[in-house]
Amino acid sequence: MGKGAGGNGRTTRAIKLAQQGAKWGTSREEAAREYERMARQGRIRAPTRMESLRTAARGHPDLAATQAARRLLAKQGINW
Repeated sequence: MGKGAGGNGRTTRAIKLAQQGAKWGTSREEAAREYERMARQGRIRAPTRMESLRTAARGHPDLAATQAARRLLAKQGINW
């Protein structure tokens, strides 16, 4: 049997982390809904593909996404 939490195999820490994860998930969903609402109203806009690639190209050089973004931008002759 696991420690704490009534012997269900989950520790008290694991239960607290799961609860925190659920709170973060809820906050993220709320932020996504607000973003969609503001986009529909025209108050904000989604970044273009080129803007997204430039942002990704500025990432850590070891990341595959950064390398791919840099290759795509270089292929199009864009200096990121």
